[in-house]
Amino acid sequence: MSLTLVVRKAIIDDILSQKGEVYKAFQNYLVQGCFKYLHKSYTARTYAKADIFGFSWDKTKGYKKGKKRIMVDTGRAIDSYKPAEAVDGVYTPINEDQLVKITKYKITLGSSIKYLKFTKRIIIPQSMVDPVMRLAIPYAIKMITPRLEALIKKSVKK
Repeated sequence: MSLTLVVRKAIIDDILSQKGEVYKAFQNYLVQGCFKYLHKSYTARTYAKADIFGFSWDKTKGYKKGKKRIMVDTGRAIDSYKPAEAVDGVYTPINEDQLVKITKYKITLGSSIKYLKFTKRIIIPQSMVDPVMRLAIPYAIKMITPRLEALIKKSVKK
């Protein structure tokens, strides 16, 4: 009976509580996963190809296959979607242009580059949010599994 109580307390304190280490790490790995798939999508669309979600951008007049990419002049915008590493479960944006805001129940991510709001091409369509999350959640779970195993081992007393 005490085994159940110890594990239950660990689950409530470290996994379910927003103050828990595992909960916070999960949020950070979720951000990393989202950026992983957003960057992959952006990269495919710069070559006028459909991304893994079926989204694409029309070719521009100056676009020549392999020579000029769409929405990549300086590389600043595409780099703002590049995923950083979540070291010890803490995600630190890869550059100053990457937007990451994690609050209690909300995660906002994207690019803070002001000129992107004036482009005719939609960077993250609203209909892309669910498919990105369907991939990012299993990624975050995979990344958090070793922490969960360590927590359970620590919580279970022999």
